[in-house]
Amino acid sequence: MLTSDMLEKNTGVITLPTVSKETFDDVLKFHILGEDVVNDVNCFLLIDLTEMMQLDDLKVACLEYLNNNLTLTTENCVLRWRSLKNYGMEDLATKAFRYVVKNADKLSENESVMDLTEDEYLQVLFRDDLSQKEDDVLRDVQKWISQHNPSVETMVDLFTQIRFEHVSMSYLTDDVIFTTFVHQHEALQQVVKKGIKAYCSYYTKINTFIDNRISGRMLDVVFVLRNSVELLSVACLSDKRWYELPVCSNKPGGYFAAAVLEKSIYITGGSGRKKSTRVFNVWRRMWSHGPDLKHDRWEHCMAVLDDTLYVIGGKYSNTIEQLQLGQYEWQVVGHLGCRRQDSCAEAVGENILVMGGKLDWRVTDQVHCFNTNTHAVSTINIQLESGILTRSYLEMPNLYLVHYNGSVDIIHIDDINTPTLRAEHVRTYYQYGYEFGFVYKDGSIIVISKKGLEKLDFGDGSNESVTLKNTPSFRDIYGALHMQIPRFCLQ
Repeated sequence: MLTSDMLEKNTGVITLPTVSKETFDDVLKFHILGEDVVNDVNCFLLIDLTEMMQLDDLKVACLEYLNNNLTLTTENCVLRWRSLKNYGMEDLATKAFRYVVKNADKLSENESVMDLTEDEYLQVLFRDDLSQKEDDVLRDVQKWISQHNPSVETMVDLFTQIRFEHVSMSYLTDDVIFTTFVHQHEALQQVVKKGIKAYCSYYTKINTFIDNRISGRMLDVVFVLRNSVELLSVACLSDKRWYELPVCSNKPGGYFAAAVLEKSIYITGGSGRKKSTRVFNVWRRMWSHGPDLKHDRWEHCMAVLDDTLYVIGGKYSNTIEQLQLGQYEWQVVGHLGCRRQDSCAEAVGENILVMGGKLDWRVTDQVHCFNTNTHAVSTINIQLESGILTRSYLEMPNLYLVHYNGSVDIIHIDDINTPTLRAEHVRTYYQYGYEFGFVYKDGSIIVISKKGLEKLDFGDGSNESVTLKNTPSFRDIYGALHMQIPRFCLQ
């Protein structure tokens, strides 16, 4: 300005109309006197000035201050988020954004939500962990549209972010469906109709109304089966922590089997109660008694096909029993013709495949195939690296097996109707013994054993520990079950 033909050269004066005398005094103190001038009041004013005048040293000082002292309130967080994004301070902008999302209910009360731009509001509405009840989210969206008068396309974008399955039907009826606001725009009507359909589908499945996203969000969890006071404990992979569950009275003892059917975990047999059926309703967090088995069971296995549980083999019986959802009595539907212990079972098509473990007291690689329609039992001979005890996890088209001695097999399923199986030995890891369970997730196997949680890498054979908060001590583990459940099940 002072070297080119500009007003400032001719007058010798540079005017900064947006900068107060107090702020510029702080700039002079910093550069001339070396004073530490940055504080909560002037920090963002100074950053604006450093951007304007390219005062890099002062900008660094402001950034260091914010990294250690950023103060967010429901009054300033929206402006702080916007400013930090503009300054390219991504980490701090993310911190401010999370504060906005976490305190959305308070921002609604002081009407700071109305200060959000279209893009900012869409980012907030996209979040699963939005803190408001969904009725209030929708009410704020309608109010924001009324104040900003956006295009129909923007209205549709905003309405599409609403989780209608968490909006009460009374609010939809009284304040949305029949309003002039919706009737004026056919595109909005289509979004609302789709949302109501999602509402009906969601609550047909869970039979519980959830009014917010956090409780309704589906979590990725592993239920660990243990011969301890808790019997069941749960590792939440979604938020990396362990949760306690209600204690089961009349524990089954060791060497029981378990399976998931709809919203419940069924536990059968065991060394202490060989005919028992224990049921844990995950949604209600309640234990109950199921019908007794026809035969004593321990060291047996279980599988689920559609709405039917199957209990297979074990130390005391060679039979196969089934229990359909809603029935109150187990039925014997098949016979293995041999004693099979410590095996695992998975439903593939209309067949139950029984694998690994011991056959007439000897380690076997023979696969039994039980047809659930004809009740016929056949055998499939494939080469497995079997162990004294085997656990399984089905992720079509592959069936993963982990054995007592730490060896891992993958069975490739080429045809679910006519079982044609190809076995592939992966490698051998730590010898887990009788006390372990595992799940398959995102291309890796996660094993739960007395060593804790480990993720196994098939590529290089390595393993790494998985750390979760509140992890209990591990012993007497009899398996693991993988589920997707709403957050309210853990609260």
